[in-house]
Amino acid sequence: MSDVLTGERTFSEILVRGVRPGLDLAPSNIRLSDMELTLVNMRFRELKLRRAIEPVLGSYDFILLDCPPNLGLLTVNGLIAANQVLIPMTSEYLSMLGVSLLLKTVTAIQAEGNPDLRILGILHTRFKRHTVHAREVVERTELELGDQIRIFGPTVNESTRFPEATGQGRPVFEVDPDIPGALAYRQIAKEIAYGTSN
Repeated sequence: MSDVLTGERTFSEILVRGVRPGLDLAPSNIRLSDMELTLVNMRFRELKLRRAIEPVLGSYDFILLDCPPNLGLLTVNGLIAANQVLIPMTSEYLSMLGVSLLLKTVTAIQAEGNPDLRILGILHTRFKRHTVHAREVVERTELELGDQIRIFGPTVNESTRFPEATGQGRPVFEVDPDIPGALAYRQIAKEIAYGTSN
C-alpha cells in the first residue's frame, strides 16, 4: 500500500487474490508507518487512497479499509475514500475520548471532503466482562451516544485466542470459531452485510 500511495504501483498490481474464497488482500508492511511524513509533502495528499481504489470499486461488494488508531493523514485518506465508518472501541475510558475526537473529524470530513460519509456504528472490542470498569464504559457510551449512533449489541469479549490467531496468520474463525468474541464478530458481520441480527 505504501507503493500505491506514492504512485509507484497501482492498486490492482499489489492485490493478493484469493487469500480466502471471495477475499482479496491489499497488503502493507512497516513502511506504511512512514507514509505520514511522505504524504505531508504531496499534492492532493488527502485523496491518494480514494483515487487509488476508484478503478476497482465495481469489482467488490465490500472494500474494508483498516485504518491506524490515530487521526493522521492515513486515517483521513481512509475517511475520504470510505462510504461508511465502523468504529471499534476498546472498553476503556480513554477510548471514549478517542471516539469523541474521531466523531469531530468525521463531521469535518463530511463538510469538507466527503459529504456521503456516514457512521455505521460503534463496536465495543476487548471487552472484559468481569470488570465494572468495562461495563461502565459500555453503559456510558450507550447513554451519551446511543441516540445519535448505532451501538452494536454484542460486545467482542477479550480473549487470548485473538493474538494467538494473529500470531499464526489465521483468522480466529479457523483457530477457535466458537469463542464468544468470534460469535459476536460473526453476528455483527451479518447485521452489516444483510441488515439483520439473525
